[in-house]
Amino acid sequence: MLKQFRNQKRLLSVFLWLVIAAFIGTIFLVWGVGSRNQSSNNYALKVNEYKVSYEEYQNSYQNTVDTLRQLFGNQSEQMPSNEEMQKQVITELKNKYLLLGQANKLNIPVSDTEVMNELTNISSFLQNGQFSPERYTNILRANGLTPAAFEQSLKEDIKISKLRNMIRNSTRVTPSEIKKEYTYRNTEAKIRYI
Repeated sequence: MLKQFRNQKRLLSVFLWLVIAAFIGTIFLVWGVGSRNQSSNNYALKVNEYKVSYEEYQNSYQNTVDTLRQLFGNQSEQMPSNEEMQKQVITELKNKYLLLGQANKLNIPVSDTEVMNELTNISSFLQNGQFSPERYTNILRANGLTPAAFEQSLKEDIKISKLRNMIRNSTRVTPSEIKKEYTYRNTEAKIRYI
């Protein structure tokens, strides 16, 4: 029997590779389906009352990776590690939802007109300098988004931007405060030891 195995070594090798491939394929199918079902019931991150879905986290992470690849090109040694990028994405999502929560507490309004103005100025949706509804829906569909979800996200971004502007505009420094701080930071004392 061992002699037959030696004689048919090539056939046995192909058979074993097929078994291994089937085993690995089964693992991916079973775990892949399980993780999709879990992600619809769970969330990746919770910031106060906001639950950040796995999909939103993954999209933010992928956008960060894509942006860094555009910046660094083929210089992978300058790219941050996966762990650093994950921390950055989590920090950005936390900041976004903390600001959104505060904007909602302050009842900062965003009108449909503001959303449409912002939407029609996004260069990706322009064709010959004009907003193209067809291009808009095609790009959203290609990225797995619906117009309602995208417009809601845009509304949240506008609300956060308004809050940031409110904070920026409410922070005023008087000339006397500037002079006092300058004097404090640039005053030197001459000390002599006897």
